[in-house]
Amino acid sequence: MEGFSDLLEEIRHQGGPLLWIMQKKQFIENSKKSPKRSPDQIKRDVLNSERLRHVISKILEKSGEQNLSRSEIESEAKKILDEMAHDFDLKYVRLLGFILIKIFSSIYKHIFYNSDIIDHMSIVKHYPTILLPLHRSYMDFLLVSIVCYHKNLQLPAIAAGQDFLSMSFVSKMIRHCGAFFIRRSFGSDELYWAIFREYVQQHLSNCDRPLEFFIEGTRSRTSKSLQPKQGMLSTCAELFMRGHRCQDIYFVPISLTYEKLLEETLYSNELLGIPKPKESVSGLVKARSILNQSFGSIFVNFSRPISLREIVFLTNGPNPSNSSNLLNPSFIFELNKDQFKQIESFSFLILIQMLRNQIIQPISIICTCLLLKNRSKFNTKLEISLNSLVEQSIFLKSMLSNLGIKVYWPAGSDIESTTNLVLENLNTHHNLFHLGSLIALRQSEDLFESASIYIALCSYKNQLVNYLVRVSFVTIGLILSSIDEKLSLDQAFNIYTFMTRIFSKEFIFRPGDEAKDFNDSFKYVINTSLLLERKHGLEINLFNAKKLIFLLVLFEKMVKNYAKIYSVLAMLIPPDQNRFMIHAEKSIVKEIQTRIFNQMKGKNNENDFLFDFEVLSLSTISNAFNVLNSIGVIENKNVLVLDRLVYLKNKLEYMNGLLQFKLENLINLSNQLEKNINTSENTDSIIEKSDQSEPNFTPDNFVKYFGLKKNSKI
Repeated sequence: MEGFSDLLEEIRHQGGPLLWIMQKKQFIENSKKSPKRSPDQIKRDVLNSERLRHVISKILEKSGEQNLSRSEIESEAKKILDEMAHDFDLKYVRLLGFILIKIFSSIYKHIFYNSDIIDHMSIVKHYPTILLPLHRSYMDFLLVSIVCYHKNLQLPAIAAGQDFLSMSFVSKMIRHCGAFFIRRSFGSDELYWAIFREYVQQHLSNCDRPLEFFIEGTRSRTSKSLQPKQGMLSTCAELFMRGHRCQDIYFVPISLTYEKLLEETLYSNELLGIPKPKESVSGLVKARSILNQSFGSIFVNFSRPISLREIVFLTNGPNPSNSSNLLNPSFIFELNKDQFKQIESFSFLILIQMLRNQIIQPISIICTCLLLKNRSKFNTKLEISLNSLVEQSIFLKSMLSNLGIKVYWPAGSDIESTTNLVLENLNTHHNLFHLGSLIALRQSEDLFESASIYIALCSYKNQLVNYLVRVSFVTIGLILSSIDEKLSLDQAFNIYTFMTRIFSKEFIFRPGDEAKDFNDSFKYVINTSLLLERKHGLEINLFNAKKLIFLLVLFEKMVKNYAKIYSVLAMLIPPDQNRFMIHAEKSIVKEIQTRIFNQMKGKNNENDFLFDFEVLSLSTISNAFNVLNSIGVIENKNVLVLDRLVYLKNKLEYMNGLLQFKLENLINLSNQLEKNINTSENTDSIIEKSDQSEPNFTPDNFVKYFGLKKNSKI
């Protein structure tokens, strides 16, 4: 692919893994770096720091009757730091690198990285640098380090969870390769917080090596992005916010895209409620069966570095410091509310950049086509002919390319080469598909197994929908706003903002960017002639109806799923209690899943237009539940207001009904146009018409649900 190089191919050209790993290395380092410090010296500097001495003195003052001595607290600090700190050693890097490349050469066809990586990473010579990869797999940090090693970039110090410490051999190896281990939660442990902050900030201020951490905190099981975590980011940004210890910090978003995830089945099972297996060496040994499988290609895309100083100046002027801290020693610093808001906004900016720089792989297009072709199917085989799948894949690939989205498509635009590419991808995912006269999703008599396969399919579709969520929501808003046959921009924006609020846990929307995102997506809709601007207003362009319909149906099942979740949640609340106290969120989420599963298992869903396997995902249910806090259905974090929940459920059901109503009209008009111009292919051969009518739907309730003031919460 243009602009990308194949790491595995380059290693083969250099004589293979052994010659490659044993090459003499001269890593690109920071030119302003203080004298090189060993891992032990870094630990000594942390233990002797003013910050730590100050915190130990505070703990002694508070200890009271516990009679703690300074030596006891210092001993505890040393124990924490020994458990946390990396012990970088290039010998171990070479050993692990050799093993990994041997494995990767066996299971991956290509590992692509962007060819301009050196241009992007030259900033490491001048400023503290932080690498921020998307977190989709345990492979993420290994791949980033291997690419850095290959391009002679200084290897990062990597923040890892303490889960790895249960595997002594593995934790020792990755500790020697630069990993440092931190708790998932620090709570109010002052000593731990002080050690953590000092350790991280010393790496930055001394430019010992770049830092690397995952802004999402943990791996995404759905291939959608998780909401950004501010803890690690604010610790790094604090160094700059002090205003005198660090001129700037550069952040490098890194996008990773997998053709097939190693954790594919594991993720699906976790989302259905099977606990994640505890990390262990025995589990690693059992996983050796993957060596006989093919996992396709990977893309590792290093984005252009983002300057924290530039972002802060753009939003807050030329003085980033907090005046309330100026009289304190440099190690006593508290971020104020405005600075926290800046960091939060910055975290969303980084994540959006990561998502936009992902490379879409063919399997994402294939899975999306299969799911959208079968709009109304439930508990039956999702199936499609090979010819139809190939035609749809070409159509969708072309549409994505026109959007400016980078698509990896190692085939021509002709039918034959695309057919071979589609079959190759289906064979790579043979565990998901049945290849016969029709391409079908594998099904089982066990509803749980069928749901697991379906959810895996959705995860590959989700790689694609991250790109299209804004333009799809805008398109839905525009079409639904045409209740009187005239499209209203104001009403469309109203519907768009409603959808971004409801689905804010599913996708990344930067706070305050609603109007900008709407306008940018609206411009795309106009510039690509999906809608036409006439003297009398906006008009649907039926010649582009297929693209328009695709954008409309992309999220229709999500609307249905949320309505179903809220319907079941309402049934859990006694009808005489309008204000219901929530005590155990996880129990409620699990109960919702169980009830929906039992309804599916009992085949009570045949006439229920709201069912879809993805509604069983704990991620979907949790996101739908958690968003109730931000939209006012749950007050004070634990009081659910029943009439607001019922109103929201009814609104989503109405929205779904109106969307079906509009879609059927649009499909019929498009087919009539194609018939008149003698086109052989109908629109419903690309997107299936729904065979389930919406119960009791009437478009007359539009004002009730969408004639809203802009400051309304729901």
